Amino acid sequence: MTVDALAAGAVAVVTKPQQNLKHELASVEQQLLQAVRTAAQSSPALFSVPPKTMAKADAANNRHWDMVLIGTSTGGTQAIELILAGLTSACPGIVIVQHMPAAFTGAFAERLHNLYQVQVVEAKTGERVTNGKVIIAPGGRQLTIQQDRQGYYTEVTLAPPVNRHCPSVDVMFRSASVFKSAKIAAFLLTGMGSDGAKGLLALRQANSVTFVQNEKSAIVYGMPKEGLKLGAAEYEIDLSAVANVIVGDATAAVKL
Repeated sequence: MTVDALAAGAVAVVTKPQQNLKHELASVEQQLLQAVRTAAQSSPALFSVPPKTMAKADAANNRHWDMVLIGTSTGGTQAIELILAGLTSACPGIVIVQHMPAAFTGAFAERLHNLYQVQVVEAKTGERVTNGKVIIAPGGRQLTIQQDRQGYYTEVTLAPPVNRHCPSVDVMFRSASVFKSAKIAAFLLTGMGSDGAKGLLALRQANSVTFVQNEKSAIVYGMPKEGLKLGAAEYEIDLSAVANVIVGDATAAVKL
Protein backbone atom coordinates (compact mmCIF):
# COMPACT_ATOMS: atom_id res chain seq x y z
CA MET A 1 0.00 0.00 0.00
CA THR A 2 2.83 2.39 0.83
CA VAL A 3 4.66 1.82 -2.45
CA ASP A 4 1.39 2.21 -4.39
CA ALA A 5 0.70 5.46 -2.54
CA LEU A 6 4.14 6.85 -3.36
CA ALA A 7 3.75 5.81 -7.00
CA ALA A 8 0.39 7.59 -7.08
CA GLY A 9 1.93 10.84 -5.86
CA ALA A 10 2.21 10.76 -2.07
CA VAL A 11 5.13 12.95 -0.99
CA ALA A 12 5.84 11.06 2.24
CA VAL A 13 4.75 8.20 4.45
CA VAL A 14 4.30 8.63 8.20
CA THR A 15 3.73 5.37 10.04
CA LYS A 16 1.68 5.02 13.19
CA PRO A 17 3.76 4.12 16.29
CA GLN A 18 3.32 0.46 17.16
CA GLN A 19 4.34 0.80 20.81
CA ASN A 20 5.27 3.36 23.45
CA LEU A 21 2.88 5.85 21.86
CA LYS A 22 3.58 8.69 24.29
CA HIS A 23 7.35 8.50 23.72
CA GLU A 24 7.10 8.20 19.92
CA LEU A 25 4.45 10.86 19.40
CA ALA A 26 6.92 13.76 19.30
CA SER A 27 8.89 12.08 16.51
CA VAL A 28 5.73 11.38 14.53
CA GLU A 29 4.69 15.01 14.98
CA GLN A 30 7.91 16.26 13.37
CA GLN A 31 7.64 13.76 10.50
CA LEU A 32 4.06 14.83 9.82
CA LEU A 33 4.92 18.55 9.91
CA GLN A 34 7.82 17.97 7.50
CA ALA A 35 5.56 15.98 5.17
CA VAL A 36 3.02 18.83 5.11
CA ARG A 37 5.76 21.39 4.39
CA THR A 38 7.08 19.19 1.57
CA ALA A 39 3.61 18.74 0.10
CA ALA A 40 3.08 22.51 0.18
CA GLN A 41 6.17 22.99 -2.02
CA SER A 42 5.42 20.21 -4.50
CA SER A 43 3.87 20.22 -7.96
CA PRO A 44 2.10 16.84 -8.21
CA ALA A 45 0.09 17.78 -11.32
CA LEU A 46 3.26 17.25 -13.37
CA PHE A 47 2.56 13.52 -13.43
CA SER A 48 -0.92 13.42 -14.89
CA VAL A 49 0.28 11.17 -17.73
CA PRO A 50 0.74 7.51 -16.63
CA PRO A 51 4.30 6.23 -17.19
CA LYS A 52 3.12 3.33 -19.38
CA THR A 53 1.97 5.76 -22.09
CA MET A 54 5.52 7.02 -22.76
CA ALA A 55 7.27 5.92 -25.94
CA LYS A 56 10.40 3.82 -25.70
CA ALA A 57 13.69 5.64 -26.37
CA ASP A 58 15.78 4.40 -29.28
CA ALA A 59 18.75 2.39 -28.02
CA ALA A 60 20.53 2.40 -31.39
CA ASN A 61 22.67 5.41 -30.45
CA ASN A 62 23.70 4.01 -27.06
CA ARG A 63 26.68 6.02 -25.84
CA HIS A 64 27.91 3.05 -23.83
CA TRP A 65 28.08 4.66 -20.42
CA ASP A 66 29.97 2.50 -17.96
CA MET A 67 27.22 3.34 -15.50
CA VAL A 68 24.39 5.78 -14.87
CA LEU A 69 23.85 7.19 -11.37
CA ILE A 70 20.57 8.77 -10.23
CA GLY A 71 19.86 10.56 -6.95
CA THR A 72 16.39 11.66 -5.95
CA SER A 73 14.00 12.15 -3.03
CA THR A 74 10.48 13.63 -2.86
CA GLY A 75 8.73 12.93 -6.15
CA GLY A 76 11.43 10.47 -7.11
CA THR A 77 9.30 7.34 -7.15
CA GLN A 78 7.23 8.74 -10.00
CA ALA A 79 10.28 10.23 -11.73
CA ILE A 80 12.04 6.86 -11.70
CA GLU A 81 8.98 5.15 -13.21
CA LEU A 82 8.86 7.71 -16.01
CA ILE A 83 12.54 7.12 -16.76
CA LEU A 84 12.33 3.32 -16.73
CA ALA A 85 9.28 3.42 -19.00
CA GLY A 86 11.58 4.80 -21.69
CA LEU A 87 14.28 2.13 -21.39
CA THR A 88 14.87 -1.38 -22.68
CA SER A 89 17.19 -4.17 -21.59
CA ALA A 90 19.84 -2.61 -23.87
CA CYS A 91 20.35 0.30 -21.45
CA PRO A 92 23.57 0.70 -19.43
CA GLY A 93 23.66 -0.31 -15.78
CA ILE A 94 21.90 2.17 -13.48
CA VAL A 95 22.32 2.70 -9.74
CA ILE A 96 19.68 4.74 -7.90
CA VAL A 97 19.52 6.31 -4.46
CA GLN A 98 15.91 7.14 -3.66
CA HIS A 99 15.28 8.43 -0.15
CA MET A 100 12.87 5.83 1.23
CA PRO A 101 12.45 3.97 4.54
CA ALA A 102 14.08 0.56 4.90
CA ALA A 103 10.83 -1.37 4.82
CA PHE A 104 9.84 -0.15 1.36
CA THR A 105 12.83 -0.21 -1.02
CA GLY A 106 12.55 -3.94 -1.66
CA ALA A 107 8.86 -3.66 -2.55
CA PHE A 108 9.61 -0.63 -4.71
CA ALA A 109 12.29 -2.53 -6.66
CA GLU A 110 9.92 -5.48 -7.12
CA ARG A 111 7.18 -3.19 -8.41
CA LEU A 112 9.51 -1.64 -10.99
CA HIS A 113 10.84 -5.03 -12.06
CA ASN A 114 7.30 -6.23 -12.76
CA LEU A 115 6.31 -3.09 -14.69
CA TYR A 116 9.19 -2.41 -17.05
CA GLN A 117 11.57 -4.12 -19.48
CA VAL A 118 14.69 -3.70 -17.34
CA GLN A 119 15.79 -5.92 -14.46
CA VAL A 120 15.33 -4.06 -11.16
CA VAL A 121 16.86 -5.29 -7.90
CA GLU A 122 17.43 -3.98 -4.40
CA ALA A 123 21.17 -3.53 -3.89
CA LYS A 124 23.33 -5.88 -1.90
CA THR A 125 27.09 -6.05 -1.52
CA GLY A 126 28.56 -7.55 -4.67
CA GLU A 127 25.67 -6.62 -6.99
CA ARG A 128 27.21 -6.17 -10.44
CA VAL A 129 26.47 -3.01 -12.45
CA THR A 130 25.62 -4.52 -15.84
CA ASN A 131 23.61 -3.57 -18.91
CA GLY A 132 19.87 -3.85 -18.52
CA LYS A 133 20.02 -3.81 -14.71
CA VAL A 134 18.70 -1.10 -12.37
CA ILE A 135 19.95 -1.26 -8.78
CA ILE A 136 17.97 0.47 -5.99
CA ALA A 137 19.84 1.39 -2.79
CA PRO A 138 18.24 -0.25 0.28
CA GLY A 139 16.67 2.00 2.88
CA GLY A 140 18.61 2.30 6.13
CA ARG A 141 21.96 1.46 4.48
CA GLN A 142 24.65 3.47 2.73
CA LEU A 143 25.54 2.40 -0.81
CA THR A 144 28.88 2.91 -2.53
CA ILE A 145 30.24 1.89 -5.92
CA GLN A 146 33.37 -0.27 -5.97
CA GLN A 147 35.57 -1.62 -8.76
CA ASP A 148 37.52 -4.82 -9.36
CA ARG A 149 38.95 -6.54 -12.43
CA GLN A 150 35.50 -7.66 -13.53
CA GLY A 151 33.98 -4.18 -13.44
CA TYR A 152 31.79 -2.19 -11.05
CA TYR A 153 29.66 -3.43 -8.18
CA THR A 154 27.76 -2.07 -5.19
CA GLU A 155 28.75 -2.26 -1.55
CA VAL A 156 26.06 -1.86 1.11
CA THR A 157 26.97 -1.04 4.70
CA LEU A 158 25.45 -0.06 8.01
CA ALA A 159 26.71 3.50 8.37
CA PRO A 160 25.47 6.80 9.88
CA PRO A 161 23.17 9.10 7.90
CA VAL A 162 24.78 11.77 5.72
CA ASN A 163 22.78 14.97 5.19
CA ARG A 164 20.24 13.24 7.46
CA HIS A 165 19.77 10.49 4.87
CA CYS A 166 20.57 6.80 4.74
CA PRO A 167 21.01 6.02 1.90
CA SER A 168 22.57 9.31 0.86
CA VAL A 169 23.00 10.49 -2.72
CA ASP A 170 26.25 12.24 -1.76
CA VAL A 171 27.73 8.99 -0.47
CA MET A 172 26.99 7.17 -3.73
CA PHE A 173 28.13 10.03 -5.98
CA ARG A 174 31.37 10.58 -4.06
CA SER A 175 32.24 6.89 -4.15
CA ALA A 176 32.05 6.90 -7.95
CA SER A 177 34.06 10.11 -8.33
CA VAL A 178 37.31 8.18 -7.83
CA PHE A 179 36.82 6.42 -11.20
CA LYS A 180 38.22 9.26 -13.25
CA SER A 181 38.48 7.30 -16.50
CA ALA A 182 34.97 5.83 -16.29
CA LYS A 183 32.19 7.04 -18.57
CA ILE A 184 29.56 8.05 -16.02
CA ALA A 185 26.31 9.96 -16.44
CA ALA A 186 24.96 11.31 -13.14
CA PHE A 187 21.52 12.84 -12.59
CA LEU A 188 20.31 14.83 -9.57
CA LEU A 189 16.52 14.86 -9.67
CA THR A 190 13.50 16.10 -7.71
CA GLY A 191 13.75 16.27 -3.92
CA MET A 192 13.91 18.39 -0.78
CA GLY A 193 17.20 19.59 0.67
CA SER A 194 20.72 19.47 -0.72
CA ASP A 195 21.72 15.81 -0.61
CA GLY A 196 23.69 14.96 -3.75
CA ALA A 197 24.82 18.46 -4.71
CA LYS A 198 28.38 18.14 -3.38
CA GLY A 199 28.71 14.61 -4.69
CA LEU A 200 27.57 15.73 -8.13
CA LEU A 201 30.25 18.42 -8.08
CA ALA A 202 32.87 15.80 -7.20
CA LEU A 203 31.72 13.74 -10.18
CA ARG A 204 31.92 16.72 -12.52
CA GLN A 205 35.43 17.47 -11.32
CA ALA A 206 36.28 13.83 -12.09
CA ASN A 207 35.14 14.25 -15.73
CA SER A 208 31.77 12.56 -15.38
CA VAL A 209 28.84 14.04 -17.33
CA THR A 210 26.48 15.64 -14.82
CA PHE A 211 22.83 16.69 -15.06
CA VAL A 212 20.25 18.42 -12.87
CA GLN A 213 16.51 18.26 -13.48
CA ASN A 214 14.93 21.52 -14.60
CA GLU A 215 12.49 23.35 -12.33
CA LYS A 216 9.59 22.95 -14.76
CA SER A 217 9.55 19.15 -14.50
CA ALA A 218 10.55 18.75 -10.82
CA ILE A 219 7.92 18.02 -8.19
CA VAL A 220 10.27 19.61 -5.62
CA TYR A 221 13.16 21.67 -6.98
CA GLY A 222 15.35 21.67 -3.85
CA MET A 223 18.07 19.13 -4.69
CA PRO A 224 18.54 20.12 -8.37
CA LYS A 225 18.60 23.78 -7.37
CA GLU A 226 21.39 23.17 -4.86
CA GLY A 227 23.38 21.29 -7.48
CA LEU A 228 22.92 24.17 -9.90
CA LYS A 229 24.06 26.71 -7.29
CA LEU A 230 27.27 24.76 -6.68
CA GLY A 231 28.08 24.58 -10.38
CA ALA A 232 27.88 20.81 -10.15
CA ALA A 233 25.89 20.34 -13.35
CA GLU A 234 27.15 20.46 -16.91
CA TYR A 235 23.62 20.08 -18.27
CA GLU A 236 20.05 20.87 -17.24
CA ILE A 237 17.42 18.38 -18.35
CA ASP A 238 13.68 17.91 -18.45
CA LEU A 239 12.56 14.69 -16.80
CA SER A 240 10.96 13.54 -20.06
CA ALA A 241 14.40 13.54 -21.73
CA VAL A 242 16.39 11.55 -19.13
CA ALA A 243 15.76 8.15 -20.74
CA ASN A 244 16.91 9.51 -24.11
CA VAL A 245 20.20 10.73 -22.61
CA ILE A 246 20.74 7.39 -20.88
CA VAL A 247 20.58 5.60 -24.23
CA GLY A 248 22.86 8.10 -25.93
CA ASP A 249 20.89 11.10 -27.22
CA ALA A 250 22.94 13.99 -25.85
CA THR A 251 20.81 16.54 -27.73
CA ALA A 252 18.02 15.99 -25.20
CA ALA A 253 19.80 18.10 -22.55
CA VAL A 254 20.61 21.82 -22.32
CA LYS A 255 24.28 22.67 -21.77
CA LEU A 256 24.80 25.21 -18.99
